[in-house]
Amino acid sequence: MDNAAGAVFDGVFLTARRLSEVDPALAVLLDDAELRRAAAFRAPAPRQRFLAGRILLRQHASRLAQVPPERLRADYRCSACSLADGVHGQPRYTLPASASAPALRMSLSRSGDWCLTAGSADMRLSGLGVDIEAGPLPAPDGFEEVALAPGERRLLRRMTGAQRTTATTRIWVRKEAVLKALGIGMDLDPSLVDASASVPLVPGGDWRNGQWHTRDITPGAVGLPREFTAALAVFRGSQLST
Repeated sequence: MDNAAGAVFDGVFLTARRLSEVDPALAVLLDDAELRRAAAFRAPAPRQRFLAGRILLRQHASRLAQVPPERLRADYRCSACSLADGVHGQPRYTLPASASAPALRMSLSRSGDWCLTAGSADMRLSGLGVDIEAGPLPAPDGFEEVALAPGERRLLRRMTGAQRTTATTRIWVRKEAVLKALGIGMDLDPSLVDASASVPLVPGGDWRNGQWHTRDITPGAVGLPREFTAALAVFRGSQLST
């Protein structure tokens, strides 16, 4: 695939777009629940970023399902709470005309003016997450002690300067992708997840019937500027349990 179309990694289709290029009028494609959540943003800029991201995600799902975007129903699932609003948590979309149709696993990440969306109809995929960061991670003092696992900190202690900054950014982006794949985001202490290798160490749950994998994504392959860092996390196997 060319850069404009995106790329497929591990059975997941990824593509990036500028948020500022999304037509606000396309918000008519969204569910009522999505529009209500957007209305909860008081400031116009965050509200429009939210809407643009949801529009891009729905368009991405529409291409995967090969149906018009307005036919899709948002079916988000949050593993950290019992609130069944359908629009927060791990993104999924279903076709309302067929309740037995497999849900599309989706994920998105925004940074700066860019949004990366990812999706798959692979029934073996129980978890999917992507994350991007525009430029080096702005890590404040004490960040590593609070946010990184012991193994990650040991790895970074071997590095200095730009190499360490690059590695810190890459580890954090992988970690956020894993947390999204879990469907709970920052409700889990990020220091409990070790994303220093391609197979992350994830606490809790029963992972014996499946396999975790993270992949660093070359920005240009999905249409992102070269200064970006991007990562994909997937879990294949039985339903995630945390």
